[in-house]
Amino acid sequence: MMVHDDRQMWTGIGYLMGALRFKVHVSKSSSSKAGFKVKMLIRWAHPSPPMHALPYIRHVLDMGGLEYKDEWSKQEDIARFVVLINTLDKEYNIRDAFVDRGGLHMFMWVVDNPPSCDYEAFIEWAKAYDSESEMVESQL
Repeated sequence: MMVHDDRQMWTGIGYLMGALRFKVHVSKSSSSKAGFKVKMLIRWAHPSPPMHALPYIRHVLDMGGLEYKDEWSKQEDIARFVVLINTLDKEYNIRDAFVDRGGLHMFMWVVDNPPSCDYEAFIEWAKAYDSESEMVESQL
């Protein structure tokens, strides 16, 4: 019988689920058509994971076409993370195992419900965002 050793993958996934934090920031912006800017950010909970964990973390990040960084905020990196998380969740049902479940939920909510560039539509989006955020906070 042949056994496939996935320890490197699962150790890396474990570090990602425990140490990643997902942030959505809404701020005023004079350069934006709606007058507001939404910034998405993925970062480590601590300055960086321990050195012995980096090979495992890099293994999983490589699966998603991502490089190890202290934080990810570029749209391309965000999109790759979303695909990686959705793929792993579809295959292994991991989404609820993330320590930052609330942050991940709101992060994915913004991905699924992108803000409008129109001011009035953005205000409606912001109300829906606040409502979703309050619901998430009440469940944690």
